[in-house]
Amino acid sequence: MDVELREFIPELVYKIKNIKLNYFPYVHCEVPDFLPKTLLKLIEKNFPEDKEFIPLTKANSVSLKKEDMETYSNRKCLNIYDDTVSHQMDEKKLAFWKQFQHIFNSLEIVTSFLTNHPQYMNSRYPNGTSGVSFSTRSQVISDKTNYALGPHTDNPGKLFTLLIYLNDAMEDEESNIGTSVYTPITKNFICKRGTHHKHEEFIKMYTSSFQKNNIFGFYRTDNSFHGVEKITNASKARKLIQYSIWDNQTFK
Repeated sequence: MDVELREFIPELVYKIKNIKLNYFPYVHCEVPDFLPKTLLKLIEKNFPEDKEFIPLTKANSVSLKKEDMETYSNRKCLNIYDDTVSHQMDEKKLAFWKQFQHIFNSLEIVTSFLTNHPQYMNSRYPNGTSGVSFSTRSQVISDKTNYALGPHTDNPGKLFTLLIYLNDAMEDEESNIGTSVYTPITKNFICKRGTHHKHEEFIKMYTSSFQKNNIFGFYRTDNSFHGVEKITNASKARKLIQYSIWDNQTFK
């Protein structure tokens, strides 16, 4: 590979450390133009072909009801963090994604995200983080027509999740396919397990703009309900990268 991706770390750290956080109903953020332009072009060049993905229902252990399996199978994933997976991909492309995983797993990037919200870290680790080990997962994702993601809080092993959107500019009527923030209709309802719930049981508060190089991120809590409204446009796949930071002690 001609470009060493570590050279992008200082610019990424600058961007991360200057993220403005929103605190209601849980801590989340939306930031435009997140990735350096050269890195974004490399991602587009190396984006997997359709045949190189596998369905979410096979790639992850998610808490789904039987009647939801068909809908969730419309999300295709490439788990680039998993060295045990045999990827059907060109070696140069795979090398790029492994290097991408490596820089986002770097101490500089992980520390930048976790120290951006010290109240969260102090609440989750009142005795400090000495002896706690963290790891990251990066997934390349392609969502198809009829995909929808019910409101959920995420696996309790997660600390932080970042979604990097990769689509070209979309028409106004299509821009509602970004990640949505929800609050439960039942007052004070929380979810410790990250189970996927029905949309009709929640109120949609806000939807991030699904535009190229826009990001949506949040810190995982028992009320960090987020999801995706049903995709109805058959002409486009919803392309993104999902990056998450995990506590290895509760990694599930």
